[in-house]
Amino acid sequence: FFVAPAASREAAGRSEQALSAFTRVLEQDSDHVDANYHAGLSAVRLGRQESARRYLLWTLDVDPGHKQARAALASILHADQHPGPIRRAAAMAMWILSGCSP
Repeated sequence: FFVAPAASREAAGRSEQALSAFTRVLEQDSDHVDANYHAGLSAVRLGRQESARRYLLWTLDVDPGHKQARAALASILHADQHPGPIRRAAAMAMWILSGCSP
């Protein structure tokens, strides 16, 4: 399954469209690492933290060495524990580590 078009939507700031595209890929192959990872990033951008956690945890279940998913999940969990300015800094760190822009 080809996720590049959906990843391009995510990079262009069209997170809702990207998440829908990643979801369609995951309907065909629930273990698709890239689709799970990018769905997690899209969910974060949309403020859907629980969904983001689920996608990122699934990514790590399939590929435990996925550094970007691990960093993104750590940032989400840290931000949940530290509201306010720390939440924003953690979110920024996640985007930098994942190669995305905020």
